[in-house]
Amino acid sequence: MSGIVRNVEIGDEKNQKDYYDKASHYDTVWGEDNIHLGYYPHIAGKDLVVLDNVQAADYLTKRMIEVGHIDHTSTVLDLGCGKGQSCRVIAEHTGAACTGIDLSTTNIVRANEVVKSRPELKMKFYEGSFTEIPKEVASQKYSVIFSQVAFCHVHSQLPLIFETAKKLLAPGGRMVVNDYMGGKKPPTQRTRDNVHKRLHFEHLHTHREWRRIAEAAGLVIEYYEDLDKHHAQTYRDMEVKARRVGFKSADGVLLADNYAETIKAIEAGEAGMNLAVLTLGLPEEAESLVDASRVYVKKAGNAIGTFARAPIFQGEVAEAGILPNGAGTGASAFYGTSADPNCEAKRISGADRYQIIALRDIHQNEQLTMAVKSKL
Repeated sequence: MSGIVRNVEIGDEKNQKDYYDKASHYDTVWGEDNIHLGYYPHIAGKDLVVLDNVQAADYLTKRMIEVGHIDHTSTVLDLGCGKGQSCRVIAEHTGAACTGIDLSTTNIVRANEVVKSRPELKMKFYEGSFTEIPKEVASQKYSVIFSQVAFCHVHSQLPLIFETAKKLLAPGGRMVVNDYMGGKKPPTQRTRDNVHKRLHFEHLHTHREWRRIAEAAGLVIEYYEDLDKHHAQTYRDMEVKARRVGFKSADGVLLADNYAETIKAIEAGEAGMNLAVLTLGLPEEAESLVDASRVYVKKAGNAIGTFARAPIFQGEVAEAGILPNGAGTGASAFYGTSADPNCEAKRISGADRYQIIALRDIHQNEQLTMAVKSKL
């Protein structure tokens, strides 16, 4: 089957399909049918309530419903659907029609048990790979492509996953993706031994790499959220629960010890998690002398300011343009000034052109500023 990854074989567990088919700890440690990470409102600063991991997992699905604008008219395809938990939550809360596919035979058997127990919900599940979509699924178009912590198992094939998903999107559709990420630093051998090995990860992209691959696939990043802190909180909850029951990973290491090492990896910047909303972009455009596609201009108090449409990482180009009559084009005239600017303007030697470069990571919807001396 396409999409199988052979990284480090652990006894009879040769790949991620074996891992999920044989996994016996999820229902006990993570909660019935739950194999997902969580979103914690107290971390996001939106609420004071502190959720447990089961509540946080459902909250993340509901958060994805919200940012993905899923409603009763939506047709949802869940890539890597696990035991059908996300489809159940979506169908319960919105009435949307949900189709799920997953590599694991065990997961799909359980998902179809849920279908039989909840006949009022519009759900279908198929065993298969999201790098090679089953015919029953590929014959349809979907208004929402949905995925929670699944692409990570085949990050080396992420360009193919995006291209496949684009073919399945109905006009005006969107992708809502939560993914397990690499961190801002390369993984140490300790992280590979305690995180990658257990989950059969061959490679994990960083936030920046993931975004660039999505954009290279012609997708527009409408929304992007760094969920690293939520990732760590999930594993803190899981470590406590795993120590109570004493489960071991396939290689004989205490599951709780693996979870403790995962927390350390996240806090060290070697692992993370994201939430993204992607849409189909415009057709590929001809080379342009002016590119202000990553920014927008609006009123900022009594003035007009320039803001980031999506996160812009340190060293990336926020905007590029030309200098007719010595004045910048695009949104360059509306950048604010600051003693601690997040951007700087650079003229391209030998040409009447400029680029505005991010001096640090810039958040989505953050106002862009330059030092007075850097202004064009």
